[in-house]
Amino acid sequence: MVAQWTVNGVDRNNISNELVIPSLTGKTDVAVKFVPYEGFAIPTGGTGWKVSDVKRVPNDTQPTSKIRKNGELTFTVGLASDYTVISKLVINGYDCINGKLAKNATLHGCDAVEARKNANGSYTVTIKNVTAVPDMSVEAHRVIIGSLTVPEKFKNIPELDTVEKIQAKLTAELTGRKDGVAFYDIALKYYDGSEWIPVNENNFPAEGVDVVLPYPNGTDSKDTFQIVHMLTKTGSEGEIEKVDHTKEIDGLRFHVTRLSPFGVSWTKYTAPTPGGGGGGGGGAVAPTTYDIVIPSALANTVKADKTKAAAGDTVTLTAAGEGTLTVTDANGKTVALTDLGSGKYTFKMPSAKVSVGFKTIADQQCDGGKDCPSAPFTDVDTAKWYHLSVDYVLAHNMMNGVSSRAFAPNANLTRGMLVQILYNLEGKPKGTAANFSDVQADAWYAEAVGWAASNKVVTGYADGTFRPNAAVTREQTAAILYRYAQSKGIDVSVGENTNILSYVDVQQASEYAIPALQWAVGAGVLNGKNGGRLAPTGTATRAEIAAIMQRWCENIIK
Repeated sequence: MVAQWTVNGVDRNNISNELVIPSLTGKTDVAVKFVPYEGFAIPTGGTGWKVSDVKRVPNDTQPTSKIRKNGELTFTVGLASDYTVISKLVINGYDCINGKLAKNATLHGCDAVEARKNANGSYTVTIKNVTAVPDMSVEAHRVIIGSLTVPEKFKNIPELDTVEKIQAKLTAELTGRKDGVAFYDIALKYYDGSEWIPVNENNFPAEGVDVVLPYPNGTDSKDTFQIVHMLTKTGSEGEIEKVDHTKEIDGLRFHVTRLSPFGVSWTKYTAPTPGGGGGGGGGAVAPTTYDIVIPSALANTVKADKTKAAAGDTVTLTAAGEGTLTVTDANGKTVALTDLGSGKYTFKMPSAKVSVGFKTIADQQCDGGKDCPSAPFTDVDTAKWYHLSVDYVLAHNMMNGVSSRAFAPNANLTRGMLVQILYNLEGKPKGTAANFSDVQADAWYAEAVGWAASNKVVTGYADGTFRPNAAVTREQTAAILYRYAQSKGIDVSVGENTNILSYVDVQQASEYAIPALQWAVGAGVLNGKNGGRLAPTGTATRAEIAAIMQRWCENIIK
């Protein structure tokens, strides 16, 4: 299998069987190094959990049931039938649920693990630079929500030996106005291979579990809730604890380390009455009005003919540019729009505030179909994290493919490529010739380098070279964008108060790059990497730069 590609002595950080060279400007020496194949079995699942949507990078080795050594593996860990929650997910020592190394664990078998929780409770995991069979420790359970019963431990406690007594004690802890109260037993079970076994205080998941309780008795996310929990743990029987929660689309979500019994109270939402005041007789009561919320980022894109409206009123919206306009109510439900043409739309105001959204064609999710900007490139995986960022830079003419069929998202971006991206973003203005010994006048990046140098965006090296074909590092990227921002008169003072000392590898950063890194992190242009790393001297792939450029456009030149 391929261990290394080099072009003119420069490592291309590519271990696939194919190497794409964007352009040839002269004599090019290409070398490839091979090593014996070594692969590691890809997990398929276990009790209560399963693996799906497996992606390998590179994906050109056999068998497909293995990931080659030093490859990158992405997959989704989901629930098997009858299970409702993944309560433990540790991969190579990394706790995917809590986003940190597991207790007393060290990262092994790879360089990094990244995990993202999905709306359905599954986790999408990426293991980078795989060097061993993924070491997975997974536990899944079934959460059962039922009517309140008397726990076995309470049957010998006189003040808690009936459902009514338990309800009374829970109710006493639910303070303030209560328009309604409900009580639940929430139990956890696991499957031992033959039957479902109730979880008790001795085998409850150490990190606890997330529970989603459907909104009770006609309530919804507009209402205000309290949740309390009565402990059954030995030595704490009958003690009450308050439970923090969030209001989600599907119900109340909260994290617990013990279960059963629970009490929930709620106060129904009442729309404020405008105006007010007393006196007078027979006057008409002003109707209740609700807010029409347009995010500040859309202030120049979407306009409404009013800021508030009563239920049933017609509201007119005007959108500039092509894209998709949406209106949702306080429960997240879509409000129907009528298209009047020429960017004008109307809708009937519901009896709640609404939020307006607008996505340009370049911003919209897509499935990689014929209208997707990435569609011509066979190596752009539409299921990958970078898909929308690649779409963004293509749609905004910032980046091109390395060929008509390849974007090379996993290839390192070179210094010449980064300068060309900024040159494209600037509209390719005429500049002076590049004054670097290794930049040929007819090179595809020559005009971009000349423009960048004349505007003090790049400075080159002490030996008079620019090294356009060298892979750009993350700190170089930050420095170039920092100087580019300064050249455009953009305020970079956010970096003055940004603390990057929390990154474990910040000492690896070059002194010249510190202000630029502070600015890039503080401005949201550059994100840290897994394990609390900033990786200042690490390289950046074309996909990573696409994401950085999208953040640049959205956060800096909004």
